Amino acid sequence: LGIDPSKLKNTSDFPEEDNDYAPQENDEPLPEFFDAREKWTDCIKGIGDQQSCGSCFAFSSSAVLSDRFCIHSRGEFNITLSPQDLVSCDILDQGCNGGFPFTTWTYLVAQGIITEECRPYTSGSGTVEKCDRKSCSDGVTKYRRYKARDYAFFLSINSIKREIMNNGPIQTSFLA
Repeated sequence: LGIDPSKLKNTSDFPEEDNDYAPQENDEPLPEFFDAREKWTDCIKGIGDQQSCGSCFAFSSSAVLSDRFCIHSRGEFNITLSPQDLVSCDILDQGCNGGFPFTTWTYLVAQGIITEECRPYTSGSGTVEKCDRKSCSDGVTKYRRYKARDYAFFLSINSIKREIMNNGPIQTSFLA
């Protein structure tokens, strides 16, 4: 509910395949059913509750990055990243008034994000706490930022399916 509808693309005519990613001969056929929670049982975390704050952009992007860190490290790096850090510190988006995946991922690549342990979610009532770029809320946890290497856009239904099957969750937006 925090996404600017004017920035959403109508995908009703989204193609099954695109020219940028044509299936290769060695690509496995897409299955009828796939559940990432079964493939990566220790890495796919639950869904967070944004409560009365338009922070869906922060919850979804921090969860995708958390899960992908775990998946690509084969479970060795299993942390939960902080949606509150994005709500408070990502100046490219608008805190509890929403955000947009493109700007959020630009921030995650350039600035990074801290852990949920370092900055727990406090904006459920719609009030955004001031950004603190030096220490964690508890004053004890080590302050460290984790960056995304990059991000991508997918141009067809099957490229989205393949991405999820091969690399884990992705982020998308929709009107509610």
